[in-house]
Amino acid sequence: MHSKCVQSLFFAAALALVACNDDAIDASATEAATSDTETGDELGDGAGDGTEAGDGDGTEVGDGDGDGTEVGEGDGDGEGEGEGEGEGDGDGEGDGDGEGDGDGDGDGEGDGDGEGDGDGDGEGDGDGDGLCADGCGAPNCGACPAGPVGVTLGSYAIDSTEVTAGQYAEFLAVEFDAEFFAELPAGCEFKLDFTPNNWPANPPPNIPVVGVDWCDAMAYCTWANKHLCGAIQGGPSIITDVENPTTNEWYRACSGGGVTNYPYGLTYVGDRCNTVDAGFEQLTNVGSLASCEGGYSGIYDMSGNAWEWTNACNDNGECQRRGGSYFSTGPISRCGINSVRARDFRHHSQGFRCCSND
Repeated sequence: MHSKCVQSLFFAAALALVACNDDAIDASATEAATSDTETGDELGDGAGDGTEAGDGDGTEVGDGDGDGTEVGEGDGDGEGEGEGEGEGDGDGEGDGDGEGDGDGDGDGEGDGDGEGDGDGDGEGDGDGDGLCADGCGAPNCGACPAGPVGVTLGSYAIDSTEVTAGQYAEFLAVEFDAEFFAELPAGCEFKLDFTPNNWPANPPPNIPVVGVDWCDAMAYCTWANKHLCGAIQGGPSIITDVENPTTNEWYRACSGGGVTNYPYGLTYVGDRCNTVDAGFEQLTNVGSLASCEGGYSGIYDMSGNAWEWTNACNDNGECQRRGGSYFSTGPISRCGINSVRARDFRHHSQGFRCCSND
């Protein structure tokens, strides 16, 4: 076991991170998905149907108590205009909105937008309250995660590490509008939610997020204003174009531009990365193995730790994953490995990283 590694905890008991023989199946370069495929169609909660209470800004209690015994100051009617009677809010309700219906919002619907449609968005169309239809940093879409940082490789950048459970949790905290789901790539129509399999309440924040399917990875990278690594020229890679450093973003980064077979060199060294021979037998904190840096400075864990989805799929609905995992052998954890799985495949060793336009 590598003495310099800061090991993370298991994903509680729920992840049941036990070694399996999934990697052995990948000895063929382009094998089909196997029986360990799991569906990822948990019901979601981002319906955007306008049924949730809003959060308008007219809820402050007025200066009077609604019985006309105290002098109002012009802000106790929910309108900021002192309408009422100048004695509290003048409606006899004691809620400070001056409306007389006891809900304290100023519009009678409980959402505070004044539209009377109950959705709180001020549009009058009932389409939903505070749902995200765009990327991080946009209204209702949450702040953009602090990492992983991008390492620039000419015309594009690649995340320095796999996306962590902590970063993915920020994505899960966002409630998405139906429009966001509608813009997912073809083949992801089944998605109703992006929660990984066996997702615990408090996942260790610095280990790779796993249990995600290809559509989850695409959605996260899109939300983070990045993209799942594909072709250097933009868009998806050709799934058969596996070891071309001039066209493939992921392979170029791992191989140092096609120079090495592993991120750290030409030949396999069992304890350089979190592969089966390192003996960790579980996920480790991203970037915690200094010996697993490369093929360019500042990039970590491109061999082992967690498999990484890439943007390359075939007509059979299978998509490409690269790099191997913590129970991969030397041949399986090389930069040129070509493993495919069904688009909805989820596994406790399956994660991803993102790329971005520089």
